Amino acid sequence: ILVSGGRRFVVVAPHPEEERVAEVGVVFYLDELTDVSEESGDEVKYICNHRIIERVRLRRILNPSAWKDASTYLRAEVEPFEDDDLLEDAKEQQEEVMALLTRLASRQEEMGGPHFESHIS
Repeated sequence: ILVSGGRRFVVVAPHPEEERVAEVGVVFYLDELTDVSEESGDEVKYICNHRIIERVRLRRILNPSAWKDASTYLRAEVEPFEDDDLLEDAKEQQEEVMALLTRLASRQEEMGGPHFESHIS
């Protein structure tokens, strides 16, 4: 992403035991990227601000060999994924997810390294 100058990338959940990923992922759009390497003792470090702009369904992985050797990011063919349950009230589930993400972000900050900001909105 840094080398290509791309601002969009898909994030999917990997299966915890098998070499596969979720069928549906979210597209992150990189709004801002700040290099803070000098401030971290020349350790390569960036601060990113991004937002989720849509969901997509993975049709196929274009470079499956990258899964094993981790030489590059996986590339995929995707299609838009439309929600079919938009009429359902999911406020309670959304609040639960946001609470979990906020807890996760706080723990990541405590541990150091890459992390979500604890003021997720």
